[in-house]
Amino acid sequence: MMALELISKFGPFLATHIAVRGNPGRGNMSYLSSTICDEFISLIASNVRKVVMAEMKDSKYYSMIVDSTPDCSHVDQLSLIIRYVPRKKYEAVERFIKFLPYVGHRATDMWDTVVVALTAYDVNFQDCRGQSYDNASNTSGLYAGYKL
Repeated sequence: MMALELISKFGPFLATHIAVRGNPGRGNMSYLSSTICDEFISLIASNVRKVVMAEMKDSKYYSMIVDSTPDCSHVDQLSLIIRYVPRKKYEAVERFIKFLPYVGHRATDMWDTVVVALTAYDVNFQDCRGQSYDNASNTSGLYAGYKL
């Protein structure tokens, strides 16, 4: 709900809807339940991700950062971040793409998870110019390694 209230500061339609229909009590439709809020957040995230991926593809070359991160319930997950230089801006940007399920410490399992995630966005792996993996020494070529 706080995310919707923040967004409503930039959208008069949503601000009016929250002012009129917000917290009306049981039995009245407001479309502001936690389920609907989660759906709004999911839709917004999907649209932002599409814009970021289009901008990244337009810039052609990119690098990726994969990091193991525990969530609030202390369950490990992988954070996938893309770094690229947008055209006509000439400054590198880093964009969070998504959380991926943590599959363990084996390099091949981690790599397979990243490949599935990026393939869903039709990313060309030949344009990848750098890779960074935090706390993952087994991803180096000395052990199993990642291979593009």
